[in-house]
Amino acid sequence: MPIASQFQGRLPPDPIELGSGASRMPNTLESNAMSIGHCRFRWFFISTVLLISSVAWAQPSVDVLNDAYDRLVALDEATLSLPRKDRLQRLADAYNAAFAPVLDSPRLADVPRAGLETLSRASQRLAYYTDDERYLQQMIEVMEAFGDTAGPDVLKRYHQTLVQFRRFADADQLAGAHPGIEFEPVPDVVRAGPTVRPNAYAIDQGKRRLREIQIPLRGDILVVVVHPHCRFSVRAMDDLRHHPLLQGVHLVWLAPVGLRLDYEVLEAWNKTHTDQSIVLARHTADWSMINSWGTPTFYLMHDGKMVANFSGWPHEGNWLELRALLGKRSDGRIELAATAHNDAGQSRPVK
Repeated sequence: MPIASQFQGRLPPDPIELGSGASRMPNTLESNAMSIGHCRFRWFFISTVLLISSVAWAQPSVDVLNDAYDRLVALDEATLSLPRKDRLQRLADAYNAAFAPVLDSPRLADVPRAGLETLSRASQRLAYYTDDERYLQQMIEVMEAFGDTAGPDVLKRYHQTLVQFRRFADADQLAGAHPGIEFEPVPDVVRAGPTVRPNAYAIDQGKRRLREIQIPLRGDILVVVVHPHCRFSVRAMDDLRHHPLLQGVHLVWLAPVGLRLDYEVLEAWNKTHTDQSIVLARHTADWSMINSWGTPTFYLMHDGKMVANFSGWPHEGNWLELRALLGKRSDGRIELAATAHNDAGQSRPVK
């Protein structure tokens, strides 16, 4: 409904002429004057409302958005030492203050292209850290505001976020619509059956596909977040390969959720490390007990709940931390062979 017709119904009705025909002349003139006055007031009121509406959402300049993004990046770096919950809250507060009013505006499409690129970077940053679908949705709205004008960098950024949230079909469709841009190929996915509650992907060798699997979390389990691209992860896996300290330990090597799948990297690793195969986390929500996806991080879990954890594997190893972690298992024991092993505490070079 037009704004004018909305406000007409709220104005006082025109005065009704009363009395005989002899007395109508003055009343008519008075009525006409009042009608003119009402019309003038009505249009003045509507114009004022429109003016206020336009001022209420003053489109920020590109420089203002860029400065806000620089402050967000600086805050990101300054809060690295904070607990994850506090850090994410600080980032979300800064994002909501600087970017949410623009993203939630019906005039988002009026933002210049350079401003939309900044909004795309900001929404991706929050989506990456929080794994919150709200920020993905805001990124989708930015892409809709771009229309056909989004450049390769923006499209790649969007594709990465779709991969992070496991929107593989959408990512594949985006790549198909832009054949001239080099996106990370998305493998096929074999869905788990209705009775399975998947929490990871297994890499099917030679088939270029991921297979949904459920890693049982009953009892004690040692989950180590690793990645072949992380030299500290590789060092830890090399040191611990066939190590007696892990004898009898239910162990899972888990690659984190990220902006890339690195399918070929994981496939190549698993091909040459069949005894240390890495599975890929499906969604961070499936692993809510994990509070940091830094690599390598060691998590001792019992019945799906975190018991204790530690991060890092320097050149000399982190044997004391690992022993202390394993000592917190429900049976409270470490294999005797591991205690007497003469290689404990010795690190071999990364291959």
